[in-house]
Amino acid sequence: MTALNNDQNAFEKLKRFDKNAPDFPSNDYLMISRGMMNEYGVGLAHQNISMFNLITNMLLFKGYTLSEKINYYKGSLFSMQLFDNAMNDNLFESSASFDVPVYFVQGKHDYVTSYALAKAYLDKIDAPQKDFFTFEHSAHAPNLEEHDKFIQTMREILHTTSANKSKYRKIQISDDIELLQLSDKAYVHVSISEIAGFGKVSSNGLLFVNEDEAFLFDTPVTNSQTETLVKWITDSLSAAVSTFVPNHWHDDNLGGLESLHAKGIKSYANQMTIDLAKANGKPVPRQGFTDLLRLDLRGDIVECHYLGGGHTADNIVVWIPSEKILFAGCMVKDIHSKGLGNLSDAKPEEWAPTIQKVMEKFPDAKIVIPGHGQIGGKELLEHTSRLLIKC
Repeated sequence: MTALNNDQNAFEKLKRFDKNAPDFPSNDYLMISRGMMNEYGVGLAHQNISMFNLITNMLLFKGYTLSEKINYYKGSLFSMQLFDNAMNDNLFESSASFDVPVYFVQGKHDYVTSYALAKAYLDKIDAPQKDFFTFEHSAHAPNLEEHDKFIQTMREILHTTSANKSKYRKIQISDDIELLQLSDKAYVHVSISEIAGFGKVSSNGLLFVNEDEAFLFDTPVTNSQTETLVKWITDSLSAAVSTFVPNHWHDDNLGGLESLHAKGIKSYANQMTIDLAKANGKPVPRQGFTDLLRLDLRGDIVECHYLGGGHTADNIVVWIPSEKILFAGCMVKDIHSKGLGNLSDAKPEEWAPTIQKVMEKFPDAKIVIPGHGQIGGKELLEHTSRLLIKC
């Protein structure tokens, strides 16, 4: 700020504003002061960044849809309408307690949002988790100036939050199988198995229970694991698995099907899954459907939809309207995924349109379950869509 201290022209511009005026800081003052901050490296960026280039790059970036680009500018205009409220609000008094984790990402040279004041505010906040991340070479936009560190920080925050504050109760039923309880009726079964070419892999499936009956969507990879899971459902939930539906024809979806058939459990699948299972020497579900299978679990409706190829030609999604749960399987990637995983049987040309159909058909989804990795919400669909654009 040495240069600014010696800039008499800047001082003359600022002196004409009365700090005691009822409308201070006015829009004119903000425009002039922000311009000076940008000029001296304590505004948007510490280093010279062209606003024209930023706007152009954002408009040309293929990772954003047209509506997202429009909404960005709408959001900027809307935030300006809130400025008077923000200026008259003391966050130290009005917003000092939160029920969710709070993280500050702050540039050391930021004068738009005071670095020292931000640290003092975080110290005042009461939250389940909180942390302060300093970017030594940035001003107000560390995501632009230190983007690699910013991405790594976001991953660290995601990992820390998910590891320390799980939303779902864990139930360990064996060394290689656990359940995550989503609600009174819905569970995700997570099993770890050796898969050729990939080593030990954690796979997700869905269990839906109502009274003494249960539906199972995807088995663990092996018959023995599937038997362990079904026995636990019988012993611990006092429910019998009556119906099974796999997401697609791979082993991490129907590898334990033979053990289910041995117990007389009904099996349904996309007709394409049945055909592919036969062609590849896999266990074969017994009843097929094409676009939609609607099941009734004692009054709770479950819908199995085929909307197009993706991870495989036959992959489906399972929707439970009463729970707003979407079991999307391997066509959807967890939030930490940097790639699309196993592509040996993928339909790349269909995948992006299929994900778009899923997003449009289930706008009310609250819980989205990928085939592998961490449960999330609709952001998993958006994340997968962006991965498809990159790949």
